[in-house]
Amino acid sequence: MEKLIKMLDEYIYIIQYCFEGNTSFEIHRAQGFEAFLNFEIGKYTVSELLATYTDNILRKNGLKLPQEEYEAYLEKVVKLFSHLTDKDIFIESYKNFLAKRLLSEKSESIDYERCIVTKLKVNCGRQVTDSIEGMMNDLELAKDQANKYKDYRT
Repeated sequence: MEKLIKMLDEYIYIIQYCFEGNTSFEIHRAQGFEAFLNFEIGKYTVSELLATYTDNILRKNGLKLPQEEYEAYLEKVVKLFSHLTDKDIFIESYKNFLAKRLLSEKSESIDYERCIVTKLKVNCGRQVTDSIEGMMNDLELAKDQANKYKDYRT
């Protein structure tokens, strides 16, 4: 996936700077990436593989980047996501991975989780990400209640 993200960045750069952001070139680049990305690799789709890769990035000890670069990298992942036709498969897989990360406390940062959800919301709409945001809010509420109970007991 890292090579795909790098390749996407390179082609976007080429179109912006060599072709001065020509709309026709951008449309053909997007169509080419969509045709290239939307095929099955063995028994998995690229959507599932991208969700797994995103899970690996967002896990503790997953990707070693400074905080300011982390958000930019998540932006690149969402750019790659925008070329998928099976966005719903990615979202379902992402939800499952997120639930496992949150419940087992294996997430690198809740801020990174919120960052990618915000970027997904911009890309595919609020109705898609409402349930994901609900999961994170419910977990935070449960932690707050547990802390209040601990304080009450002591």
